[in-house]
Amino acid sequence: MGDMTAHGGRRLAIWLMISGVCLYLVDMLLLWVPLLFVGGGLMLAGTIVLVIFWRCPGCRKLLGREDVNYCPHCGRALGERE
Repeated sequence: MGDMTAHGGRRLAIWLMISGVCLYLVDMLLLWVPLLFVGGGLMLAGTIVLVIFWRCPGCRKLLGREDVNYCPHCGRALGERE
């Protein structure tokens, strides 16, 4: 992940969180504790990836909840979406 963009990091974080929630829902049906821990771990990993990568490359501030093309703090363009 050497050249991860803000949008790529956000996309990865969302997929990790969705996978974690799906495992939580499956755990509610099967009542198998390891799924609970794996699901929680995936959601935690998604949160960590979001906090690390969903930042402006210029001012390094978090970009907020919305999917943006420009930093709301300094106005720098975030580049092309993949």
